[in-house]
Amino acid sequence: MEETMEVVLCAVWVAAFWYGESRIYRSAVRSCQWSAWEQQRRSPHHIAVIADPQIIDENTYTRRGLLLSLSKFFTDLYMHRNYLYLHSILHPSTTVFLGDLMDGGREWGDEVWVPEYERLLSVFPNVAGENKVYMNLPGNHDIGVADTIPGTALARFTEFFGQTSTEISIGSNHSLVLLDTVSLSNTNNPAISAPPRQFLDTLAAQISTESEHKQRVLFTHIPLYRDPDTPCGPLRESRSPIKIQKGYQYQNVILPDLSLEILSKIKPSMVFSGDDHDYCRVTHTYDETNTVDEVTVKSFSWAMGVHRPGFQLLSLDPDGGIETHLCLLPDPLVTFQCYGILAFVTQLALVVRGILVMRNSRRGSYTGLPTNADDDDKWDKGKKQDRVVVGSYLQSLGKVGTFAAVWFVVLVWWQTY
Repeated sequence: MEETMEVVLCAVWVAAFWYGESRIYRSAVRSCQWSAWEQQRRSPHHIAVIADPQIIDENTYTRRGLLLSLSKFFTDLYMHRNYLYLHSILHPSTTVFLGDLMDGGREWGDEVWVPEYERLLSVFPNVAGENKVYMNLPGNHDIGVADTIPGTALARFTEFFGQTSTEISIGSNHSLVLLDTVSLSNTNNPAISAPPRQFLDTLAAQISTESEHKQRVLFTHIPLYRDPDTPCGPLRESRSPIKIQKGYQYQNVILPDLSLEILSKIKPSMVFSGDDHDYCRVTHTYDETNTVDEVTVKSFSWAMGVHRPGFQLLSLDPDGGIETHLCLLPDPLVTFQCYGILAFVTQLALVVRGILVMRNSRRGSYTGLPTNADDDDKWDKGKKQDRVVVGSYLQSLGKVGTFAAVWFVVLVWWQTY
C-alpha cells in the first residue's frame, strides 16, 4: 500500500506539472491560430505585438533577497516560455515591442543597465526563421517621459536598440510606423524632441506627395488622447477606462493637440499603444471626418496588474486589409493556487494512509484479555508503531516532494533550453 500510494501521488504530480507548466500555455497560444479568426486571404503578413514586458528589478518591489529573486525567475520564465510558444506555434513574420522593456531602465547606470539588457535578451531570444523583431520603441520606464527624460538614458537606449522612430515597409500596400512619442512629448530639450519631430514632419511631407495612400499602422508607447471616461470595450479587465493624468515619469495619454497632429500627419489605418497594461479599444476622429481605431495592448507580463496577460496579433492583407485579434495567456496565480491545493491533498492522503496503517497494526496486535504485565508491553509496542508510522509518513512525503521538485526543474529546464 505504501509504495502504491507514492507511485500514484508521483504520477499525479507529473500530470499536474506537465499540464500547469506546459499544456495550458501551448493550448492558449494554439487557440489564437491565424486561421481561427482572420479572413481567408492570400499570403497575409503576420505580426505579433507585445507590450510592457517590463522585466522586474529592484525598482519594482520593496522586497529583496530570495523573494525578489523568485519574482524575477517566475516572471522571466512566464514571458520566455510564452514568447517561444508564440513563435514556434504562430510563426509571425514580424514582432513589434511597444516599449517599457525594463522596469527601472531610466534609473540605472551602465553597470546595472547592461546586465539587465542581457537578461532581457535571454527572456526574448532570437528565434529561428525569418521573423524580424523590433525593440526600438522606448517607454517611460526605459528612458523617462516628456520633460523628465535624461539625455543619457535616451542616448544609451538608441545605442543598443537603434533609432527610436522609424517606418518599416511591408509589401507595397502597408507600412509600420514606430513613433517615439515619449521623446516627442518633450518641450524643454530640443536635443530630445528634435529626432522624432523631424521624423514625423519628413513622413508627413512624403505622405502628402504619394499618389496612392499606403495603409499605415502606427505604434506608440503612450496611448493617444481621448475624452475622459471613454469606454474601452468588453475585453478590458478593469471596469475603469484609461485615466487622463500624469505624474513623475509617467503620462497616461499624449496631450490632445499632439495627438491630433500625429493623426493628421500620419493618417494611420490602425493604431497600437501600450503603457496601460490592460486592453482598450477606442475610435478617434480627426480632420473632422476621418476615424481610426486604437488598440491598447495588454501587458505580456503577469506582474503588471492584470489577471490574464496577453499580446495582439495583426494580419495585413497584401490587397490592403487589416485585421487584429487579442490573444490571452493563462493566469499563473491560478496555477500556483492549484499546486497549493494539490500539496495539501498529497499530505492529507499520506496522513490518512498512516492512520489506516496504525489502526490495522493495533488490531493485529490484539491477542485477548491483557494482564497488567502485557499492558506495559503493548503500550511500548504501540508507541514504537506510532513512531514507525510517523517516520513512514515523513519518508513518503520526502520521496514524493523530491520527485515532484526534480520533475518541475527538469520540465522548466527543458522548456527554457
